[in-house]
Amino acid sequence: MKTSHVRTATFGGMVPEWLRPSSAQRAFLCAAALLALPAAAFAPDAAARGLRDVLATTYLTSPRLDGSFRQLRAVEENIAIACGGYRPSLIVQGTSGYTDFSFEQGQQDRSDNLQTSEISLSLEQNIYRGGRTEASVRSARHQTEREKAVFDFTASDLLFDGVTVYANLLRDQKVLDAAGGNVTRLEEQLVATGKRRRVGEATRTDSSQAEARLAQARADLAQAQANYQGSVADFRAVVGEAPVDLEAVEPTVPAETLERALELVDNNYEVVAAIAQVARADADIDASTADLLPRLDAVAALEYSDDPTVLIDRQRDARVQLQLRVPLYQGGGEHAAVRQSKQVRIQRRNQLENLRRDVTDRITRGFRQWQAAEWRVQQLTLQVEANRAALDGVEREVVGGTRLILDELDAQQELFNSQVALESALRDRVVNAYSVLAETGQLTPQALNLEGTGDDMRGRIMASTNCRILDIGTGIGENPESR
Repeated sequence: MKTSHVRTATFGGMVPEWLRPSSAQRAFLCAAALLALPAAAFAPDAAARGLRDVLATTYLTSPRLDGSFRQLRAVEENIAIACGGYRPSLIVQGTSGYTDFSFEQGQQDRSDNLQTSEISLSLEQNIYRGGRTEASVRSARHQTEREKAVFDFTASDLLFDGVTVYANLLRDQKVLDAAGGNVTRLEEQLVATGKRRRVGEATRTDSSQAEARLAQARADLAQAQANYQGSVADFRAVVGEAPVDLEAVEPTVPAETLERALELVDNNYEVVAAIAQVARADADIDASTADLLPRLDAVAALEYSDDPTVLIDRQRDARVQLQLRVPLYQGGGEHAAVRQSKQVRIQRRNQLENLRRDVTDRITRGFRQWQAAEWRVQQLTLQVEANRAALDGVEREVVGGTRLILDELDAQQELFNSQVALESALRDRVVNAYSVLAETGQLTPQALNLEGTGDDMRGRIMASTNCRILDIGTGIGENPESR
């Protein structure tokens, strides 16, 4: 083998000054090494947390989800409001007054006063409104169903966000570990290259290449640290607490086949909400049409008056009436409202069809991306193992003089790149699998069997499905936090 003769200098076993990291660089590397440690390293008593545990915490403590629940409860009250149209109204009214008056009778001026008291009891009951009450109740129920779907979507979206930040943090933590190991290995390589240069087995070019790769590795470490800290912040924002040591996520199969997944399009919560909107539009048409039809009401009243006039000491009245209202001409506004409601129904049907197409596209994309990630994980795992074996072999061959130092640097870089690619593929496999579950309506606390969510009543419609004839309770004094 031909040996290159270069000028060398003796450094007394020390790394050349121009090869050593500066004090600022050493401080950075120490800080990066500390920050690269997982959070559990600073909390030895904290147990590792799995994905289900994190998702349960996210679901039970999220203010976003609780806000959606309060909106559901507010909309749910529209059912009780609409049911009021079936019930009578009973009103009692009382008045008391004093009247002082004077008048002329013949040639005499006379004056008198009255202290009048009146009390009345009236009962009104609608008999027929053209079906408006029934239509209003149906509209309110469909509106509540839509809001329930919105709540379920919010819960599913929240859980998917929890999965995403969990997978991102796992990926960035592993990449940070790999980046730190890459820096350590290249620092050792730089020292070894300096030793070889002193004995004439390496050149200045070899040292420069090793130094360049180390600089790149330190830059990669800085970026990995920034990515990790960003993922920690995202985790706090979604879960509501700092992360501890996270367990690896077991592979999840979202559906046996794409065709099976596409059969669940109508389980998507956005589609469920759109279906409820179409049904509500049908009910709104009936409610608008009712304004064109006659109305029949029954009215009963009891009245008692004390001293109503100077001639009457007391008076009692009782009456029962049927009031019929038949619209003959209304100016056209009611007819316009009917036409408007029909256009809204067409628009919502079109929205539903378009949404089904969008959901079908998202399910297809998510399923194919999950399949690709599954295949990538298998192949990248083989690549990492092969690159690790190749690096070990190249290191021995460099010592034996059959390989260049550049070959070892390239092998180290290829190993690091494949490690990063593998962690990204593992993250994509998890996120894409759960995205398909979310799009098909399967990402729920019940489906995931999340601890502590079985007694959660927030996702259930509390209003009665039937309108009772009498509803005495008001609920005004109830604490809304208890519902």
